[in-house]
Amino acid sequence: RDEKQLSGVIKIPLGKDKFDRFFVYGIVNDRLKVKFTLDTGASLVTLSQKNFRKLKELGGYGLTEYFSSRPGGATVATGESIATEHFLLSSLDVGAVRTEKVLSSVMLEEGGSNLLGMAFLSQLGEYTIDVENSVLVVRPTDVYRPAPRLAYFPSSDQQWMQAMQHWETAAESE
Repeated sequence: RDEKQLSGVIKIPLGKDKFDRFFVYGIVNDRLKVKFTLDTGASLVTLSQKNFRKLKELGGYGLTEYFSSRPGGATVATGESIATEHFLLSSLDVGAVRTEKVLSSVMLEEGGSNLLGMAFLSQLGEYTIDVENSVLVVRPTDVYRPAPRLAYFPSSDQQWMQAMQHWETAAESE
């Protein structure tokens, strides 16, 4: 999704709420736009009960979510344990980044908030939060990227071989 940025850098604008927490908008299962609080302390991507219902109403709760659903639990910042439902989201788009099969949860009680936790953030590869400019700066891993990030390889005169075919080519030239 970042073919225009072949250096591998994606910048996703962040907003700040009244509590100075960063938030970002994401599209869940190509159906529902959700305002997520960026939370590196959260393990999973969490949907509020309200948005979870909206997702179902819009037909965004499909087979992936249904068959991966299981009871779970979470510990909130106050230390309280709550009952949740864990499931895989088919897809989550945030800026130019699309992830699939993202481990997510929803509180079983009314309420809750939308959190963009480590289940999403850990799939980004390298990322930093530019606090001054309110931007999430992402340098995806080479596994995620459609093309290698040449700018990030260390410079040396040592040749790099990334596939078995490279070894065959090197052997033929020797």
